[in-house]
Amino acid sequence: MFDSTFVTSDTHGAVDVDFTDDLGLSEAACAEMGAWCGDAALAAAAHLPLWKSSPLPWNVSIRVGGAEEGRRLNRDFRGKDYATNVLSFPTDEDDAMEEGAEDWHVGDIFVCLPVVEAEAREAGKSLEHHLRHMVIHGVLHLGGHDHMNDHDAEIMEKIETELLAGMGISDPYADSELVREDH
Repeated sequence: MFDSTFVTSDTHGAVDVDFTDDLGLSEAACAEMGAWCGDAALAAAAHLPLWKSSPLPWNVSIRVGGAEEGRRLNRDFRGKDYATNVLSFPTDEDDAMEEGAEDWHVGDIFVCLPVVEAEAREAGKSLEHHLRHMVIHGVLHLGGHDHMNDHDAEIMEKIETELLAGMGISDPYADSELVREDH
């Protein structure tokens, strides 16, 4: 067995990416996907002014797991009994910056790899591009963005599209059947 946690950081913060054993991924696959997730999270975080100006370095944990865990989390926290692509769990503001803390844990993201893989296949997108998109989406949720109405969804999609373009990834919403889901 190998250590399935990968860390990516810059001067403002760090991203820990952990892969569950039930995915059956090789160390090389985890390292590659961990780098995609870390890079995408750092790009999204750079777009969040509060994170950039924080007196403490920020930290985000990303867990990449299977459909069973994804379904349980979605059911327990959102009341929806199915696995979804990405879930974001912001840290309660009162707990986020504890006195004496060395960093600011802004929250956790769960990526359901089987759902992301299926969505990528169905949309004719590479796993890398779709996984990067879902991580950016999750980080933006941690940063306070949502898509509960059309106006907010358009803002969030514009940010996602710009960040992805900076990575050489085409607009995921152009000619797409991606459905806005209330996660």
